[in-house]
Amino acid sequence: MIPDAIISKYLSLYARRRKRILEKVKSDPSGVQKKALQYILDKAKDTAIGNHFGFKEIKSVKDYQRKVPLMYYDQMKPWIDGCLEGRPDHIWPGRIKYFALSSGTTTGKSKYIPLSNEIIKRNRQAGLDCISFYLNNTNDTDLFKGKLLFLGGSTSLTPLKNGISAGDMSGVMSKFIPFYARHLYEPGRKIALIPDWEVKIASVVERLKDSDVRLVCGIPPWLLILFEKLINAKGREKVCDVWQNFSLLIHGGLDFSPYESLMRDLVGKDLYYMETYFASEALIGIQDRPSPSSRAVNEEGLLLMLDYGIFYEFVKAEELDKDNPVRYTVSDIELDTNYAIAITNINGLYSYFIGDTVKFVAKDPLRIKVTGRTKDYLSALGEHVIGEEVEYAMSQALSRTGATINNYTVAPHFPKDKSKRPGHQWLVEFSRRPDDADKFMDIIDAALCKKNRDYETRREKGFSMAPPLLYELKKGTFYKWHKSKGQLGGQHKTPRLRSSREIAEELIKLNLE
Repeated sequence: MIPDAIISKYLSLYARRRKRILEKVKSDPSGVQKKALQYILDKAKDTAIGNHFGFKEIKSVKDYQRKVPLMYYDQMKPWIDGCLEGRPDHIWPGRIKYFALSSGTTTGKSKYIPLSNEIIKRNRQAGLDCISFYLNNTNDTDLFKGKLLFLGGSTSLTPLKNGISAGDMSGVMSKFIPFYARHLYEPGRKIALIPDWEVKIASVVERLKDSDVRLVCGIPPWLLILFEKLINAKGREKVCDVWQNFSLLIHGGLDFSPYESLMRDLVGKDLYYMETYFASEALIGIQDRPSPSSRAVNEEGLLLMLDYGIFYEFVKAEELDKDNPVRYTVSDIELDTNYAIAITNINGLYSYFIGDTVKFVAKDPLRIKVTGRTKDYLSALGEHVIGEEVEYAMSQALSRTGATINNYTVAPHFPKDKSKRPGHQWLVEFSRRPDDADKFMDIIDAALCKKNRDYETRREKGFSMAPPLLYELKKGTFYKWHKSKGQLGGQHKTPRLRSSREIAEELIKLNLE
């Protein structure tokens, strides 16, 4: 086992070196991106997909965009299926041995995302970059004197034919933890393999309730459950009473602002909070600067990681339905414009829509914030409310009323009485209720009017759209819903909004049981 002091010194040197490299990357984003695309095309030119699209003849970004169409998973699936059959040199040189199963947030069906050796290395680098940003901002090398907890899905992988394995991204990456950090990694391989999330979380608490945990990484609602169970197990009031040296919390997957107040209250001390944008296909953005709150992060955005072997393209969200939408690159994006993001990557995905939408909040350097999912919007009467607007409205209501929540979702509401107007229904599981529920919903209504002109028009004087309704759910309802779907823990997230009432009706039914 390598002494912690040596690990700290090595990572501190790496952090300073990485900072210098990223300064050069930030100064020439267009050049870095062109090199990334050319590297991918050169590597994949003799693959089946490379021959199909004529990678050898491509000399520029424009050539590439003429030859290679934008693709969703359904268009990439036949190529991915070939890799799952064990075909070598199909979408990437050699054979792809690992596949990450996406959480299926949008479609409900898992997707097989290829993980080449190159992207596994880049994902490891992304983890080191998170640590590097923390070290460069704090100089806290004491982080490595304690344990590092990664609350992911099961690390158990399902063997497929031809020596191929598939599973949760955290499961694949657990096989490639740097040797010098394995003794710090928690919850340990045995517990990490547990597929039953309830058993797993209980085992994590039992194993670590008397340990010196200093870093925790996970998705906010699952972290809240972990912290509550930890406090209860020790009979303490705050997490800091149990893990006194807890200093860094890395989170992602969901907007953090609705959980911030409750998280800070449960933890009981100031932490360094770091947000990441880690899609199943790649790590795309990292919070590289400390900020006093999640709202500040939303304003400042996450640093777009340009040197991970990813070539980015952006399509304006309103043009997604067009046959040939304009494809923008980092050199010609506009600020405060909602884009669907497509990536060409070192795992054999080409001009592939990952299903997310983003906005650029800064150009020097390039900073983004995630605004939602391409297929997630709510439009009872043509108002087209998106995830970013819903999250803003909820954060406003929470900050101005002092309420805290465990989870929420929004659905259309169509009254049985046809003489009444349709609107939105907010299904909220509070951990601390607002003193005035009507005020809470008035704030949400006003915030949506501020953010969305179509919503404001339809709400004006209540002419065509009713005020939003609140439906309070009992504590644990969302947990039961995820359990009923086999989606406890890991990367599983609650959809923030849907144009159908399917999820809403399922939650209401569980709430009444």
